[in-house]
Amino acid sequence: MFSYSQTKRDWDEFDRLFDAAFMSWKRYDDYTVQEDKESGCTVLEVALPGFAKDDVEVTVSGREIVIAPTEACKRTLPKSRFLAGKQLDMDMLRAELSNGLLRIEVPNRLSLSPRKIELQ
Repeated sequence: MFSYSQTKRDWDEFDRLFDAAFMSWKRYDDYTVQEDKESGCTVLEVALPGFAKDDVEVTVSGREIVIAPTEACKRTLPKSRFLAGKQLDMDMLRAELSNGLLRIEVPNRLSLSPRKIELQ
């Protein structure tokens, strides 16, 4: 016999396990990633209401961006990881925390950006 409540519980458990396995790279629910065509950057914005610059550190290792609390941070802040694409120039990453919004800008590599080639 088909039981809707049992099926729903099974799907809820599947969703929980899927999120635990595949969403472990990020811990924030309130973030956006978008391309800023004007500046030629990919922009990651993470909402961190109530956090100050002294509470948060951003580190880069290869293509991985890690957002974590500093040792001085008195509040709970989960350590989170974001994996950047190969087309981004991680050496030129810029980060700013203002009014509870962490904005990380990573320029696109010039060699991968479309450009017009002059014919000779």
